[in-house]
Amino acid sequence: MKVRRAYLYRLYPDRGQSNKLDWTLNRCRELYNAALEERREAYRMCGISVGYYDQKRQLPAIKEVRPEYKQIGSQVLQDVTARLDKAFQAFFKRVRQGVDGKKIGYPRFKGRYRYNSFTLSQTGWKLDKRLYVAGIGHDAAWGQFLAILQVKAEEAGLVYVAVNPGGTSQHCSGCGAKSPKTLADRWHTCTACGLSLQRDHNAALNILNRAGLAPCIDGMQESHRL
Repeated sequence: MKVRRAYLYRLYPDRGQSNKLDWTLNRCRELYNAALEERREAYRMCGISVGYYDQKRQLPAIKEVRPEYKQIGSQVLQDVTARLDKAFQAFFKRVRQGVDGKKIGYPRFKGRYRYNSFTLSQTGWKLDKRLYVAGIGHDAAWGQFLAILQVKAEEAGLVYVAVNPGGTSQHCSGCGAKSPKTLADRWHTCTACGLSLQRDHNAALNILNRAGLAPCIDGMQESHRL
């Protein structure tokens, strides 16, 4: 049996990013309402049913008339028309089934606070303003990788330990003494205890030390002492 996991990440946008998200949401809401009005008026005035693919094909022309929509990915806009089509399909289903004594709700226009998310189909990530879901940028991608890594480790019966890597290349993994280096310095030689090994190897050992795995590497360190 296949199991599908969903990962939720909290986004802390700065003012510029928050404004951009709001701007994108407003453009998506505007497109949703315009598409709804087109469907409603086409049927009311001409008896014509406008469908998802009809409206999807209009998106390139909309970008020419409204250049600001060129700043939004095509699949984001396609998802807006897909959401509207989903609302209409649910409406038609209710009509076919009938609801005794109840009014069958027609799809409604979205107010400012009733359209609060958009979907990036390229990645499958959904940005929801209320939940601050992140799928943008390096930090979010790294966070997703760590979350998946933790799950995989637990499935394999391994222990996942989060370690702060800050300064791991600037201290000796053997004795903890500070050993300053520039980016050009690729070899670690400790003047305090004599440990000598490749810079990244030293940093990796420091990470293991911080994770509480120092006993596993004592013998390894001894072989590198001057």
